[in-house]
Amino acid sequence: VFRGPYTKEKKMLFGEKLIQEGLITQDHLNEALEIQKKEPNRKIGEILVSLGYLSVEKFVEQLEKEINENKG
Repeated sequence: VFRGPYTKEKKMLFGEKLIQEGLITQDHLNEALEIQKKEPNRKIGEILVSLGYLSVEKFVEQLEKEINENKG
């Protein structure tokens, strides 16, 4: 059975989670992704923080959530 790119099994990406949580907008993510294309060694969270779209505190909070979800 073919599974498209968006199935229940697909893990939501970090940037998508930030949008879902209301911490950034799609435009913010798109801008950060464009920067990441030019600077592939930079992580999306780092870029969003450097642009001022995401506070360090909220970034750390989301990372902690991500880590806890992956433990289970």
